[in-house]
Amino acid sequence: MTSSEQKNACREAISEWSSLRQLAGFATLRKGYCNSNNGTGVNYPEDLDPYQIEVEGIHIPVGYVLVFVFTDQMLDGGYELLVPEHIYLCVLADALAEKNHGVEAAKVRELAREAEERAQQINPADALRRG
Repeated sequence: MTSSEQKNACREAISEWSSLRQLAGFATLRKGYCNSNNGTGVNYPEDLDPYQIEVEGIHIPVGYVLVFVFTDQMLDGGYELLVPEHIYLCVLADALAEKNHGVEAAKVRELAREAEERAQQINPADALRRG
């Protein structure tokens, strides 16, 4: 998986939400979202409930988000990608800036910088550890 694939997945998930400003608010809270019309969105590690972790076996490593893209046009049903949180936040900041939401874009860029700093301090063994 390349950085380009990760960024494209982020762009697609972001484009499926109706309010970019709302996504900036979610990012500030480190909360994910899901478009219930098509099942596209983003999850942070803290978004997972015990059922998802224990029964479904979903694991999002520390410092990552799970981007999931499912649209009507996808014959294969869609896909999920683990993406470093700071990459997702940079893509979101770019989307905000493109739509002239400069204040929100600046805040999300700062969140991306902080996420990248946190990621540099994560022990790889800790990132992979479940629950």
